[in-house]
Amino acid sequence: MVSYILGTAGHIDHGKSALIQALTGVDPDRLPEEKRRGVTIELGFAQLTLPDGTVLGVVDVPGHEKFVRQMVAGSSGFDIALLVVAADDGVMVQTREHVRVLQLMGITHLVVALSKCDMVDDEWRALVTLDIVEVLARHGYEDVPIIETSTVTGEGLDALVAALELQVATIEDKASSETLRLPVDRVFTIEGAGCVVTGTLWSGVARIGDTVEILPSEKEARIRGIQVHSAPVQKAYAGQRVALNLAGIEHTQIERGDTVASPRTMMMTRRFDAALTYLGPDEGNVPLKSGARVHIHHAATTTLGRVILFDEATLAPHTEAFVQIRLETPIAAQYLDRFIIRSYSPTYTIGGGTILVPQASKRSSLHEEERSFLSALYEGDLADAVQGYMNLSHLPHTSAELALKLGVARAKVAALLNESDFERIKIANETSFITAAGAQRIREGIERALLAFHEDHPQEIDMSIATLRERSAGYLDAEIFDALLSQLEGQKTVTCNAGRVRHDHAPQTAQLERLALANQALPLLVGQGLAPDSLADLSARLNTSKKVLSNALAPHVDVGKLVRLAGDLYFSQEAIEHGADQIRHYYQTEIDPGAGATAAQLRDALGVSRKYAIPLLEYYDRSALTRREGDLRYLK
Repeated sequence: MVSYILGTAGHIDHGKSALIQALTGVDPDRLPEEKRRGVTIELGFAQLTLPDGTVLGVVDVPGHEKFVRQMVAGSSGFDIALLVVAADDGVMVQTREHVRVLQLMGITHLVVALSKCDMVDDEWRALVTLDIVEVLARHGYEDVPIIETSTVTGEGLDALVAALELQVATIEDKASSETLRLPVDRVFTIEGAGCVVTGTLWSGVARIGDTVEILPSEKEARIRGIQVHSAPVQKAYAGQRVALNLAGIEHTQIERGDTVASPRTMMMTRRFDAALTYLGPDEGNVPLKSGARVHIHHAATTTLGRVILFDEATLAPHTEAFVQIRLETPIAAQYLDRFIIRSYSPTYTIGGGTILVPQASKRSSLHEEERSFLSALYEGDLADAVQGYMNLSHLPHTSAELALKLGVARAKVAALLNESDFERIKIANETSFITAAGAQRIREGIERALLAFHEDHPQEIDMSIATLRERSAGYLDAEIFDALLSQLEGQKTVTCNAGRVRHDHAPQTAQLERLALANQALPLLVGQGLAPDSLADLSARLNTSKKVLSNALAPHVDVGKLVRLAGDLYFSQEAIEHGADQIRHYYQTEIDPGAGATAAQLRDALGVSRKYAIPLLEYYDRSALTRREGDLRYLK
């Protein structure tokens, strides 16, 4: 389904609303104050069906200088603009500013209506037309149709519709195949229905029953109902003016400037890289200084921010440059979104541009790779841009993660990643991609951290995998880290066992010494049963230190061959099981069924001193063999 947005532009009182009413039969001024004052204050809406059946959603914007914010908000969704210039006034201040906005928003389809022609003669019409042509030419608009009209006499209305139809025939279709995105320009509530939001559907398809996410709050809602120009529909398509009735959210939780989107397809940002066109003030040659504070207009959002120039301290009027915009309030932005900048005070439009990197790293200059990356984005070469981003990050990304970072539809990113020669890391049903150099850099970092551990702790055989990740690549997801570690294991570089890892090419002497020491200690501990030597006594017997012996025994504790209890006592697993059998036998033969036993009674049953009995009994309590209640223990 093809639908486009026609938006008005032009100075106050030049007849924009009257012309829309004459074309559509709908007065776009809906507020009582607008009707009383005869001045458009807020965006107005109507629908125009062209002779060939194409439907245009019409957005009528205010022409007063105080309401440029509303004009910019409306123009962000225009496919075609109708610039209205009154024949009796000619080109005025807001005529020029609105043309600037149209240029900076990238709106290439334009028709001019020379209105109120019934009020002037032919000679005056010709002079005003020359002024219009001159203004348009300064902003890159050549051969724009200028239709002489009058809503009083009806002059030129049919010709205006024909001119619009010719322009619409050259517009590219909107991206209904991409994810849903609707910048909100109105929020209200209807009794019995609840929250309603309106806006121009920038991309995707809205369906009744779909779940959507509201940004920046990240709250989710369900589409309960849809209207397109007051008519209920089951689906709405990109390019249409849409009203969504949302369930699961209150109207007080949404405001103008928010974005309705498919869940988890967009992120808020406080910083983006962009290609900026700086026009400067309409009069004078005032450069833009790096760090200048400006008003940023994006979709239906306005915030303050600063322009950071990458190359020079200042930017001359009528020039372009890559810049970074740092925002004081976050916005929901995507790749190729347009924005406007207006001077801080006094406020007037001075420039605008195209968002290239919605989620930008903080920087104030560009090195060669970063410049190439931005150039690829500016030229629309997504394949080079994806390659450039992956080269810059050196980190693994899924297609969903990279799509969020770049502000591009996931399907486009996934197709480019699948065609690439990046290394692939498969985790469950998700694949992460990383450059070969990036993967090698991480693996080398893992090796360095592991070898450093062996050098600093020669008495220890291995280290915890979790600790290794923290020391070498704590920024990685644990599953991704484990996958890269497995690659090193497959290369016979490391050995992993029971959550621990060692480097296979670290000095082996200390490891062999610890293995030999453990081989001496284990038979002694097995033979000593439930009354083993303490760590101090055992280390003295084997002529070594407590720390070295403890490190030698640690792997055997990890795998369950030994049980370490309070007081640095190591019991063999065989002794622990034998003690449990003795306790069970005592309860079954020496006391009444269900009765409790004291610690002294159980100590005698085990045949050990209090030094060993208490740690053993506490262990059996923890292992669910016995249950302690006061001074008595009961068999579970």
